[in-house]
Amino acid sequence: MPQAAAFSDFVVTDDGTDVEVTFSVTVDGEPADSATLYRAYAWDGTDRTGLRFPPRGDNPGLDLVTFTNDGGGDYTVTIPDGVALLPGNQRYLMILRVGDNDLEVVALGDYPDAIPLAGLASNQACVDCHGASGEVGRFAPDNRGGHYSAPMTVDACVVCHTGGTPGEGPSYGQIAEIIHGIHNSANFPDGEFVSRRDTVYDVGYPTYMTNCSVCHRDDVVPAADGATALEAANAMPVSGPGCLSCHGSLESFGFTAGLEFHLNIPDPTAPTACSACHDGSTAGATVADYHDGLETGRGGIIFGGEDTSVTEGNKFVWTIDGIVDDGTDLAISWSATYDGVAVNPCNATVGDTAPVFHADGEGNLSMLRSYFQGDDPIIGLANAPGQAAAVGVTTDNTTCSGNVATTTIPVDDVDAERGIVALQGKPRVVNVVDPTDTMRVRAFTPTREWVVGDGELPVDTRRAVVDSGECLKCHVGSMYQHGGNRVDNVEMCNLCHNPASNDQYVRVGQGVDASEAYDGQVGETFEMKTMLHAIHSAGATGKPYVIYRNRGIYAWADSADQLPNWPGDGRSIVFGSDDVEQNHTFSSPTYPRALNACLACHVEDFAVLPDPTQAMATTVGAGGDDDYTNLQDDILEGVNSAACMSCHASSDPAVDGALRGHAEQNGWTPQEFPEGRQTIIDAID
Repeated sequence: MPQAAAFSDFVVTDDGTDVEVTFSVTVDGEPADSATLYRAYAWDGTDRTGLRFPPRGDNPGLDLVTFTNDGGGDYTVTIPDGVALLPGNQRYLMILRVGDNDLEVVALGDYPDAIPLAGLASNQACVDCHGASGEVGRFAPDNRGGHYSAPMTVDACVVCHTGGTPGEGPSYGQIAEIIHGIHNSANFPDGEFVSRRDTVYDVGYPTYMTNCSVCHRDDVVPAADGATALEAANAMPVSGPGCLSCHGSLESFGFTAGLEFHLNIPDPTAPTACSACHDGSTAGATVADYHDGLETGRGGIIFGGEDTSVTEGNKFVWTIDGIVDDGTDLAISWSATYDGVAVNPCNATVGDTAPVFHADGEGNLSMLRSYFQGDDPIIGLANAPGQAAAVGVTTDNTTCSGNVATTTIPVDDVDAERGIVALQGKPRVVNVVDPTDTMRVRAFTPTREWVVGDGELPVDTRRAVVDSGECLKCHVGSMYQHGGNRVDNVEMCNLCHNPASNDQYVRVGQGVDASEAYDGQVGETFEMKTMLHAIHSAGATGKPYVIYRNRGIYAWADSADQLPNWPGDGRSIVFGSDDVEQNHTFSSPTYPRALNACLACHVEDFAVLPDPTQAMATTVGAGGDDDYTNLQDDILEGVNSAACMSCHASSDPAVDGALRGHAEQNGWTPQEFPEGRQTIIDAID
């Protein structure tokens, strides 16, 4: 598992001549009592002074400090004549190496006063996606110790990633140039970002670069003029170095008629190349002038550097409060608060404090239902394997009283003891750009289980496996939402992305068999564990994962070359189909965590090897007839084999076959059982 390092008690003092730095270091919560000092620097906000670094190539190295191990994870670094060498405010950066893999641990602090920095990103934003100490790629502990990333802190990065000018080093690229360039590299005109050191990056960013608040957070106030990091980002002047750090080149702007002259600017990075026109009068002067009003791929409106569908959605607490099941009708009561105040769910006229849900006839709310076998909601009623069915929320089936709505729908004819309902859809509030219009917001989709026949909440609800909040640390406003009505709740996702799900019915409907499919299979499950493990690991393992849907074909792998007959992205005839045209989308994921960092997504006490009587076996083939609600003839793979093989995979058929052989030797070869999953449950019970 990845190691987590931390430093504390960083204190800098001087005696008028020498500077002394003391601090403590831990790794995985334990004192790091055998560290060595690898590098040491001081930085005044502009210039960096080397204090210790090892020989490298023609560089003989430098050592201007003494390093003392005080025991118990405590250390002292003394800089002789440091007061004269390092005048004014300095950021002292100490880089230690710890353990057999030389994990590079940083400890830093400013003295005597803070270094003034405006707009710096949040350290927590980096940690949210990359982990506390960095885990893969440049930050992998086995890649030269992790590149000073334990703990992950942008405060350390800026010491080396200063402005600088290429050819006048040392400079490794200014921090915004590097971070913006890497994270938005896939959207550069050439689909890649090339650093000053000629390192090529092609990274899939999990949210939207226009949402500056993901990194430049409004609760972070760097030492500068008192502005928050987000305020400083919004106020960034339009300039070549600033704008091109995200856009790569002027070609990426897609200038409309009359603005093509931008493409002929000799040097867009020159100091006055942009400011002559972008003065706030002739043309917008700041980033916010051009970002405000843009829409994300999920329909969020950017304003003030934030995805307002997220910020407004976070103001909602939306709940399903109760269910009454009388055997004929299902009466589902639900309510919501907005900014802490209860609202009328049947309101039909939007206002500043009055959102609308469905009553104006323009909403997209519906009740999505499924039923449990074991501890998974796999008994759906749509004619597709394991898929839930939905009933729209309308003024005909919904009434309100005392800020509580009750939606009444017919019960399903189903052989099950326990069900789950999700209230899918998005509330709407006043549009931040056009107050005469509304906008949909990402309010967390509420779910509730019930005992079939009475509606009471079951004594035991579904086991906790994944924390939706962990998903949202990386996927801010970008979690896939199908028709725009399913938002950010993994328990809602399970209603369709369950172990009985399989896209075989789509392939059959399009006329595609295994010999023609891009992955060579009769069908593929899109249950949560297989889908998420396979997608997040595809860039590392190279094992392709392909899902056929009636709205498009989606594929993930290390390279599209691994997919036989793949036509490329965009609308094309599906290979082998009955001339069915579909949009094709390929992605090579760049997962920013170690694949064995399970707690990046899972709850702390999740069952690594789940109980097969609770966690249902996975459908790898959806049977031979056209009745896809019949789960009895499914070809089933054991739950533990499915979970393990979705990560422990390889693009090399021999290696993948050996891995799968091990899993099946310790479980079973995928097969049909006489009573489907019930045969497995009965055999274990």
